[in-house]
Amino acid sequence: MLDSLVAQVHGEVRGRPALPDGVEFVRGDVCDAACVRGALE
Repeated sequence: MLDSLVAQVHGEVRGRPALPDGVEFVRGDVCDAACVRGALE
């Protein structure tokens, strides 16, 4: 599930951010999988 979420986030980050609450941008780029995992836990 996490892998698919990360893929979805990375796929949507260009042009139209669609991130769940708790997942933040870092200098306009989505953070790495560890950051996403931390936001989910």
